[in-house]
Order: sequence, then structure tokens, then C-alpha cells
Amino acid sequence: MLLEKPIACNVSDAEKINEIVEKSQIKFMVGHHRRFSKQINCAKEAVKNGTLGDIIGVNVIWAAKKPDDYFTRSWRIDKEIEGPLLINTIHDVDDLRYIIGDIDMVQAYVTNEFRGNEVEDSGAINLRFKNGAIATIFLTDNSPSPWYYEGCTQEYSFFYPSNFNCYFFFGKKASLAFPSMELFSYDENFGEGWHKPFKRQNLPVDRFDIIEEELKHFCELIKGKAESRITAYDATETLRVIEAIKESSISGRRIYL
Repeated sequence: MLLEKPIACNVSDAEKINEIVEKSQIKFMVGHHRRFSKQINCAKEAVKNGTLGDIIGVNVIWAAKKPDDYFTRSWRIDKEIEGPLLINTIHDVDDLRYIIGDIDMVQAYVTNEFRGNEVEDSGAINLRFKNGAIATIFLTDNSPSPWYYEGCTQEYSFFYPSNFNCYFFFGKKASLAFPSMELFSYDENFGEGWHKPFKRQNLPVDRFDIIEEELKHFCELIKGKAESRITAYDATETLRVIEAIKESSISGRRIYL
């Protein structure tokens, strides 16, 4: 079974799905399709292999202007289902979990002031990872902006392409702009420090179709040649972060996972 993301609208329902998957032993994956992006996997490898050094933090921007008729579908503004947190930000959270690791603390401010719907339209989120790295996410679906994943990565023909970056990874050895894959570090011949010249290079990424890559993996999963890249458990943990973001915004407190 390939279940579209999110795995459920709340963690309680997601945990029931986990139980069913475990008992049935069905071959199962959740459609967090960005895990099959060669750009995302290039960033993951750069973190994993130490190209950036110890990861310090990440800055994420997801800012776009959704047209007014987008909101004529009631489920997109139903507070029991969620707004851009569950539709869009959950992708960015899953990207960060996939690339950096599990998140153990959330602090967030979310508002619906700018569109006036029941659901949120904008927010600022702080995340802390178990390995000590920190991240910030700014989101809004109400601003004309080229700085959002779908436009920047050009992985989807539905969105007008934008030649900008939307993620910035910061490590002790180097920083990485995504999705341009520009890597910034210091040249060992000149030494390091903010008064020294940068060494600038690009990490190569092949052209690809992200949905085709996802379906290739699903076929390998069916044949028993691969393990699920996004299990019910993993998708539930991503959803748990989204619930923590909501809880933090309502309570004004840090939420520990």
C-alpha cells in the first residue's frame, strides 16, 4: 500500500494505522515523495558524509501566494483538518527529519490574521534536533514570493519555476544553499575566518522526475528488493512534530518530543 501523505490528520489515528501495518505485515509506505528527490538526497548525503562538518542549523522559507479560489474547497480551511501546516509545512518538517535526524523540541507562533480563515496562514517555527542542530521555518501562503520549495526546485511543472533558494544548511566546515546546491567553504590555502575569501562550488545532481523515482521505489518495495523509505512509524513522527507546532502556538510554550 502507498498511502498519500499525511498518514492521518492526527497522531491518534496515525498510531492506529501503525498497529494495522505491524499486524498485517503489509508492504507499506507513505507518500512523502520528497524523500525521492535527488536534490534532497544530495543534501542528505552532504550532511551524512561530513561535507558540511557538524551540522549547526538550517533556515527554511516557504512563502507563496495561493490564489483565492484555492480556498473554495472546504477541507482546505477546516480547522479539524488543518491549513498549510498539514498541507505544506509537513513536507519541510519531513525533509529536515530525513536529512538531519529526529526533532526533540518545538517552539512556534502561528497566526490566521492575514487571510482570516479558521486555519493558519502564516507562522514562525523553531526546531531543535536530538543531535543539537537547530532550525527555523517561516511559512505563509499569502505573499507573492519566489522562495518556496515547489517553485525553487522545479520538480513540478504545475508551478512557475523560480531560480532561487529556499533552504540554507549551516555546518562547521561549509554551508549549502538548496536547491542550487552551491557549497560555500574556505580555501585551505588562504585559511578560514570571515575576513577570508570563500571557496564556492556546486554539488552535481542529475535531472529526474520525482514521482517516477517514488514509484520506482514502490515497485522495488513490492518485489521485496527494498525497505520502505518512509514507514508508517516515520510518517507518524513527522506528524507528531506538526501537532507539537500547533500545541506550542496555542500554549505559548516549548513542546518537548
